[in-house]
Amino acid sequence: MLKSVLIAADQFNFMVHYQVHVKQTDSGVTKELADSLTSKFLNQIASLSLDKGTYSKENKQYSGHFNPCCNYA
Repeated sequence: MLKSVLIAADQFNFMVHYQVHVKQTDSGVTKELADSLTSKFLNQIASLSLDKGTYSKENKQYSGHFNPCCNYA
């Protein structure tokens, strides 16, 4: 059984959110994660930086409204 954990950290590297996923890819849950973070931290997210494992054309377009030059590390 494939399990993965997505972790979101703030600018000080404190973990502020996590999600455990079973049989899902990181790129498949990126939009869900971003929606969850924006609802949890309303008007507090200035930028979004994502891991290479979350990359897809759809995710890049979606994350572009958080910051115009959304970088994939």
